[in-house]
Amino acid sequence: MIDSQTIKFAKAKGGYVDQVPVELFTDPAFVMERKYDGCRYRMVIEDGGHVILQSRRVSKKTGKFVEKQDRVPQLVGSGYPTYAGTVIEGEVVVSPDACTSKDVVSIMGCDTEKAIVRQKENGWLHWVLFDVLFECGVDIRGLPESERRERLDDILYDLRRGDELVAKYWHLSDRYEIGDGISSHMETYEWLINEGFEGGMLKDTQAPYGKGWYKVKQVTEVDVICTGFTQGKGKYEGLIGAVKFGILNKHGALIEMGQAGGMSDDVRKEMTKHGHYMIGDPLEVLCQEVCRKKEWYSLRHPRFSRWREDLSYSDCTAEKLERELK
Repeated sequence: MIDSQTIKFAKAKGGYVDQVPVELFTDPAFVMERKYDGCRYRMVIEDGGHVILQSRRVSKKTGKFVEKQDRVPQLVGSGYPTYAGTVIEGEVVVSPDACTSKDVVSIMGCDTEKAIVRQKENGWLHWVLFDVLFECGVDIRGLPESERRERLDDILYDLRRGDELVAKYWHLSDRYEIGDGISSHMETYEWLINEGFEGGMLKDTQAPYGKGWYKVKQVTEVDVICTGFTQGKGKYEGLIGAVKFGILNKHGALIEMGQAGGMSDDVRKEMTKHGHYMIGDPLEVLCQEVCRKKEWYSLRHPRFSRWREDLSYSDCTAEKLERELK
């Protein structure tokens, strides 16, 4: 039997579109896969066909990946004995067409009984497959991504024929190649953003599992005011950890928005040395999305970009932000 607790979840490089090597957008060896804004899980089909669903989070109590299969009976069914020893990765989503990760967390993050009740009220979660790591006990992580994709497609096709739940709730991730009117992956990325999706994943079709993966997400620039700093931890102990920031509301009051890291080591050292002089200074933060609720704003996945010496304190307003978002 496969010890799935020893299999690490692969991590993608990149993150924002400006962090991805530009030459990859025209490389025909890569495909652009739609990035689903759900929660990533690993499905492990054990001996006898019993299914477990592992999240990337490790339990502090057990030291093992947290299991969540009891929250989604429609995704694990009664088991799949013909594929015992198979490990599949994918994204749990509210719908293949529209979803945010917080919607999924609101279900997967609560207890089993509440998760079932919420799905009965609001709709059952779906499962979007994007990779297969083991097939019937055989480790295929070293095969090219394109071959693993073909095998994943075959597995899904086979299971769909005899299982109504798989046919209804399991889906293969959307992906796009250069050709057939598409001259670059940037065209696909821009189309995904215009359609309201989170972005894409560039994947090298000739690479083994976890290699040649690049997240490509939208970048939004926001001008904010430094309100302070957090202390660094781990390798940043003794240095600044993150810069805290806010924005002026319509009444001229400074409202806190969050904190951002991601600065270079040199900038971090400069903040550590002179940070007390920087409080109140404007800076630019990059984020994936601006979330608003009445007069309160937050930024999704913010990171430090640069200090804005060309702006003044009074320039960083909610009114300016609203204009730029239109």
